[in-house]
Amino acid sequence: MRPGPRVQTAIDLLIELAEGDRPAEQLLRNWARKNRYAGSKDRAAIGDLVFEISRHKGRYAFLMGSWEPRALMLAHLAEQGPADWRSWFDGTAHAPLPVTDLEEEQLQNRPTQLPGFAMFSVPEDWMNEIEATFGEETDVELEAMLSRAPIDLRVNTLKSARKPARVHLAREGIETQPLELSAHALRIEATAEIAPRQITSSETFKKGEVELQDLGSIWIVDRLTVKPGDTVVDLCAGGGGKTLGLAAAMKNKGSLIACDISPERLANIKPRLKRAGATNVDLRLISAFTTSDDTPDPVLGDLSGKADLVLVDAPCSGTGTWRRHPDAKWRLTPEALDRYLKTQSELLDRAAKLVRPGGSLAYVTCSILNCENEAQIAQFLEAHNNFKPREIDSNAAVRKSSRGYQLSPNTTGCDGFYVAFLKRAG
Repeated sequence: MRPGPRVQTAIDLLIELAEGDRPAEQLLRNWARKNRYAGSKDRAAIGDLVFEISRHKGRYAFLMGSWEPRALMLAHLAEQGPADWRSWFDGTAHAPLPVTDLEEEQLQNRPTQLPGFAMFSVPEDWMNEIEATFGEETDVELEAMLSRAPIDLRVNTLKSARKPARVHLAREGIETQPLELSAHALRIEATAEIAPRQITSSETFKKGEVELQDLGSIWIVDRLTVKPGDTVVDLCAGGGGKTLGLAAAMKNKGSLIACDISPERLANIKPRLKRAGATNVDLRLISAFTTSDDTPDPVLGDLSGKADLVLVDAPCSGTGTWRRHPDAKWRLTPEALDRYLKTQSELLDRAAKLVRPGGSLAYVTCSILNCENEAQIAQFLEAHNNFKPREIDSNAAVRKSSRGYQLSPNTTGCDGFYVAFLKRAG
């Protein structure tokens, strides 16, 4: 494909993205399946345009005074395109129409002073919550979130160790670097010509030696202090990444109960467990349930007051993953956030009933919004005075708050995660 048709295809996909609710990755996969003529370089170029414009969408919209995908594309090319990019807009078959005089005037008169939400391409609705999390560091944190995310891997200690896993990956042309924040983490830099699908098609991955997992998630599991023989509940197992990390930490000894409300997600965990060699995991399908003092949990009642650890990896806004999913920032609504907050509170209440005296509860989000993190835990601790925050041995780069810990691209080089480690009185 010529540059013009690539640009027009990206514009069309951005229109579809703005009008629907499907993630950019899904739209791009669907487009590639329907347009087999497009080569790998075409797919990569179009994908880069869609993701980069989604990443800087707020700034481009402010500069152009328009949220229209064509206007966003013009702003992007004027800023990052080659000198001859206007020649791509020639109106020939499958190429965009020529740049108009009005568009040219807008490009030449872009404002030079931008408010913070526009500069860092963040929906204005969420700035107060982000500032409540990062304070004076907000600007540098948001700038770091505009970067491209690397690919991180967790070495599965049930099958391998970091040094041999690196050697095995290197033999398959996948060079990695060990990370200081976790003894189980490897990284492939964002500039490397390696895609996640190349990892998942490698023999090292297929044999279960490594799993795709962000460094922040790996760091959190490292500090859950589980040991072989424990009883552990992963209340929101999702894709199973933290479940696999817990199984390895427990050395397949003890009882690990992985729960989710989605039968599809639980079914998807099964082949991951088999590949990883995790054998101490019990999968349980749960439903939404609001706890009360006199109502037993319909699925987990047998674990009431018995768990050494309950992990609540809560559904959340996903604002901490904006590096990886920049289009998601424009789909988050206040109504959706309210639903997340209600669910998080209910899950914490449900989890509290499962923890044994002296046991632990860990609350995790991939969010940088204060209302989902510190404020949520403050509310929980006020209602459950038998729980207290537990301090952990953390890296100096990890931001410590009064009740938990915040990881971020700027301070720790990983996605934005919040975790509160809580302990129930004995």
